[in-house]
Amino acid sequence: MKKEYMRQVLSDSGCLESISHEILRRWEKGDKQDAIWLIKRDRCRLLDEMHDRSRKVDRLDLLVREAEKEMRQFEKEDGGKRAWR
Repeated sequence: MKKEYMRQVLSDSGCLESISHEILRRWEKGDKQDAIWLIKRDRCRLLDEMHDRSRKVDRLDLLVREAEKEMRQFEKEDGGKRAWR
């Protein structure tokens, strides 16, 4: 595999420069298993970030549902006389 291709994929994937450098160094040195291990470790980091962001989106979705439910309840009790802003 060509070094420039690896560097570009690592960069496009959001791999930190220092980690990318270490992966490429190990790959060129012949420590391919270690390089692959580092790639997999960084993949896990990205998955953790994705899951964390997903949980945050879920919390916002919950807040929207609760706010809309409260708004519907208010409108029901108020008879639609007051408008929400």
